[in-house]
Amino acid sequence: MMAMGDTARARTAEVAQLNISIPADWLDAFKRAADAAGVPLSQWIRAACAAKLPAQERRQLSDPTPRGRPRKPRKS
Repeated sequence: MMAMGDTARARTAEVAQLNISIPADWLDAFKRAADAAGVPLSQWIRAACAAKLPAQERRQLSDPTPRGRPRKPRKS
């Protein structure tokens, strides 16, 4: 539970994976749309889903994690 005044963005985002079943032709269409937009499929799906959320709900979401492995901290 968040303390009063905290925002969702102040939390560390927990990464979750979801397996879904959709027809192959739908997946192919989604991949083509993501390629046309020049983004990975996961990013395209996130944007499509977020666009359907109410603005208030979107503002409370944590920032998505960047793509790829986190960078190692530099040694001093």
